[in-house]
Order: sequence, then structure tokens, then C-alpha cells
Amino acid sequence: MQPPVGKATVFRRIFRAGAVSFLFSLACSGLAVAQTVDGLARVGDDGRISVSGHTFRLYGIDLARLGRDCRTTRRPVRCADKSVLVLRDIVDGFVHCHPAGGDEALCTIAGKRMFDERIDIAERLLIEGFAFAGENAPARYRRLERVARSRENGVWGDDFIDIR
Repeated sequence: MQPPVGKATVFRRIFRAGAVSFLFSLACSGLAVAQTVDGLARVGDDGRISVSGHTFRLYGIDLARLGRDCRTTRRPVRCADKSVLVLRDIVDGFVHCHPAGGDEALCTIAGKRMFDERIDIAERLLIEGFAFAGENAPARYRRLERVARSRENGVWGDDFIDIR
């Protein structure tokens, strides 16, 4: 049996749904309606996500450039920029991307359990401190960057986490 859902939780769900629909409508406002692209994703060394023959940068963020590192906890050993390694760990499987103009897209992954809300990949990178809000970023992304800075996550921390 699930616990009762409070007003704050309902408000958060409505707010997130509204934000996602706003970004989706923004992406579809061009002359041609951009179609959702979904499938198994691959992250390149430059941090671009390739899905079903399309390659995207994440909308509204710039990956932090932290220097090359190698992840040795999994086989095969993978080497890339630290933020790209974190992105590869997040993007581990099926991804939905809504083109947002140019080569950018709003990409999400499934939650951990069935019927969970989808997780915005850019939000995850921002809150963990491995990305910066870009010039075209929504206000929500700027707030998440400030939260990561106040919590000293990722690039903002003195004790930078070694992801190996």
C-alpha cells in the first residue's frame, strides 16, 4: 500500500509536467514539427548523445571540462573527460530525446521503478555538479546549478569525487 500523496508532491509533479510540456512545445515551435527520438543511446567522447541515428547535445547545459580520466571499476576500461564518464553512467540504456532546435535536445531516462517520473539527464548533471547552465537554459537549470554550488557537488567541491 502506498502512502498518501501530499499537496507538495502533487504540486511538484504538476510543475514538472508543465515544464516538460513547455520545453516540448518550444522544441515543436519550428516550421517542421520535431519528432521524439528514442532508443538505446551511446555517449561520445565529446559528450554528445547518439540515439537512433541522431546525435544531440543536451539542451541548456555545458558539460564541465575536468580533464581526462579512466574508469577502472567496469570492464572494458573507459577513458574520457570526467563529466563524460558521469554522463555515460547516467545514460545507461534507453533514452527519449525531444529536439529543441539546432543540435540540442531535451533527453530523459526512465525512473528506477515502473511509473516513476522520467529523469531529465541535464538536471542530473547539474545537481551533481558536472555541468553548467548555458545561456539558453531554463530558470530551473540555473537554480539547480546554484544548489550544486551551495552543496559543493562535483566541480564546486573541495573534495572532488574520484569516480573510479
